[in-house]
Amino acid sequence: MWSADGRYIAFVHGLPSTKAYYYIIPALGGAARKIAEANMGSYAFGRCMDWSPDGRDLIVADRMSAQDPRASIFLLSVEDGRKRAVVSPPDSYLAYPTLSPDGKLLAYVAGAGFLAGDIFVVPASGGQPRRLTSDRRFLAGLAWTADGKEIVFSSNRGGLFRLWRILLRAAPRSR
Repeated sequence: MWSADGRYIAFVHGLPSTKAYYYIIPALGGAARKIAEANMGSYAFGRCMDWSPDGRDLIVADRMSAQDPRASIFLLSVEDGRKRAVVSPPDSYLAYPTLSPDGKLLAYVAGAGFLAGDIFVVPASGGQPRRLTSDRRFLAGLAWTADGKEIVFSSNRGGLFRLWRILLRAAPRSR
């Protein structure tokens, strides 16, 4: 995942039989720097992280511990590796954390499993999540429009995968 300024790349690295870690590496070359352990391990896939607009934090979907099956979304300090939970719903699978262009809102997918879920938005500082969809479909690839007013995503609503967008204010569905 590229940082907003294009200077760094964040990634998860590990093997199924070993611990995995979050790293950053300079985009123009150099040594990778280990940030923190990734409790999702090497099974983290898709877009499991995003950068804060100021580049100080990664927003990551991860488990509280390697033994805990529940996922949370954390702000992960790039400087010291500290994690702060932003979203910790009980018994949910969380994925695709994506910060709004101004860094104030966090969109993510939550569901009972990784094959179906709904889109939620919460203040990046924490607070009460707001559900934007309620059809429990496969959702992927969340992205904010440049103005931060809509979220674009891929879904199999209607059978075939298509791109959809949702307006944050009224939350209507459109294709």
